[in-house]
Amino acid sequence: MAQPTAKQRQTLQTLERGLRLLSCFDDRHPELGITEMAMRMNLSKTIVYRIVATLEKLGFLTQNPENRKYRLGLKVFELGVVAASQIELRQVALPIMKELAAGTNETVNLTVLDAVDRAGICIETVESSQPIKLTTRIGNVGPLHRGASRKILLAYLDSAERQLYLDPSAIGTTLSPDEMMQLEKELNAIRERGYAVSEGEVDPDAFAISAPVFDASGSIVAGLTVSGPRFRTDEQRLQQLTEWTCRSARKLSQQLGAPE
Repeated sequence: MAQPTAKQRQTLQTLERGLRLLSCFDDRHPELGITEMAMRMNLSKTIVYRIVATLEKLGFLTQNPENRKYRLGLKVFELGVVAASQIELRQVALPIMKELAAGTNETVNLTVLDAVDRAGICIETVESSQPIKLTTRIGNVGPLHRGASRKILLAYLDSAERQLYLDPSAIGTTLSPDEMMQLEKELNAIRERGYAVSEGEVDPDAFAISAPVFDASGSIVAGLTVSGPRFRTDEQRLQQLTEWTCRSARKLSQQLGAPE
């Protein structure tokens, strides 16, 4: 593995210091001044001030105008809400995922939208017990326009949100007008039938079937996916797996309070 450059090391050090600074705040110390943070981090006040200025600009810190001290900003709260909702989602989903994995004897994944990277991220997985299986690690991120587990998320976004997530900076490439038109047709078809299927799209030897999971507001919150090696499937097997996946996704949606 290539060693990081000096600039990369400096960026990582800055990121580490920023996260350490945020960790200085707790129930006993909801507000801290520059001097207090510098002492806690064993850094100069000049360095701490620069870090604080950046975090304040990004919304992770806010200053109390009365005492000039800093406290955690709304951006931290927003991330906490997202993290809490995903923890709840995983807790509710896991028994259903285990049941689906046992019934299909294939790997089951739960994928959600990553608003920061504008991608799909796997937040939970239950692996098949078979010796030859598909493995997806938790935290795996991929572009929304490739693969059933991520296309299902894209299919249930409105047109404006789709365009945001399909920005070249998010997917790492620019889709031609013809490719975009073809993708729109595919996404509309996915939404109409209620599930997504991919064979050999991301991995040439793998298949995936994904169904949408909705929350109490009726918005999509995740894609529930069954995946495995293509040699274990035929048309009849794919149809059976699709029915199991859709049924499990509906069950999970019901437990999350989704409207009928």
